[in-house]
This record gives sequence, structure tokens and C-alpha cells, in this order.
Amino acid sequence: LSAFEPKISIQTSKHHYQPTQQHTTSRLSPEQFKITQMRNSGNNHHVGSPPDEWRSVESHLVHFHNFESVSSKKGSWERSPSFSCFGHKWGLVIMPGGHKRSDDGYMAFFLVHCSGPEISAKFQLGVRDKSGKVVHKVWSPYKTFEGGKDMEEGWHDFLDYSKAVKYLDQEGTLTVELSIQP
Repeated sequence: LSAFEPKISIQTSKHHYQPTQQHTTSRLSPEQFKITQMRNSGNNHHVGSPPDEWRSVESHLVHFHNFESVSSKKGSWERSPSFSCFGHKWGLVIMPGGHKRSDDGYMAFFLVHCSGPEISAKFQLGVRDKSGKVVHKVWSPYKTFEGGKDMEEGWHDFLDYSKAVKYLDQEGTLTVELSIQP
């Protein structure tokens, strides 16, 4: 990684805000990121089995601050601090220069299941542009994440790096929206 460590913040969205919580990882200090969690108000009630699009989805905004300072060398990566979703710990890995299996010029993204029992879920990653609109998104098929393992799933060729740089906000932050549906 570069000598300058980027800041990463995660914002969880549903309906209601909760106070900001500070978390640490081995590579980033608590001052370099924050996690703000929002939770479902619990006011939805269903009778019978709702269709898939009505099932619970929890979304998180992951902000990669100073994105252009993150190494774009193939194989270099940065991992977000872990966050809670559906009783499990998760993380997001970005490889701006791509994975060894990525096409040249493409970024890779992987969702990491850090803890919790086995869970089957599908997830979506979307990149927001300067106005906050999701301009590139991809849903995964349902995957089974084994319990007790750091297991990751994602895309080797998620988005062309040059396009991602065009989506940075005025402070140089790349905002990724992650949605998880069990």
C-alpha cells in the first residue's frame, strides 16, 4: 500500500439513525473511519411468504476516502472495518488495480463473511457518482457463506478503474453501496 493510508467509513442504512460507533482494524486508526448504523423501524408486517423483492435487505454505504491514494497495483487491496448485518460480521475488500485474475484496468470487489453461523445470502454492490446516484451495480446469485471462516465472494472485473475515478466526489471519495439479502 501507499505510504498514505486512506480513510474508510461505513454507513448502514435502513430507516433510523443510531449514534456513531468507533471501530478499529489492524491497519487503520479509529480516527480514520467511522461506522454509522441505521436500523429498520420494525413497522412492516407480512402474512404468508412475501415475494423475494419484499424480503429484508440491509444496505451499507462504504466510503473509500482519498481513493486515488490507494495503490492501483494489481493485487494490492484495502479492507473495510467489519460491520454487523443480520447477526453476522462482514467486511468489504477493494482491489483498485484488480485481482490476479482481473482483466487489465479493472477493479475487484469482494464481500467477506467474517463471523457468525452459516448463512445463504445474495448481495449487490453499486458505485455512486458525485451526485449520489448509483451508476454501476451488480447483484450476486445466492451464495452460502460457511460459519466460522473468513469466506469471500465477489467480482474480479467489477468496474473499470478509470470510470471509478470519474465517480469520485469533490473530496476524492469513492462511495460504494452494499446491499445484503438473506
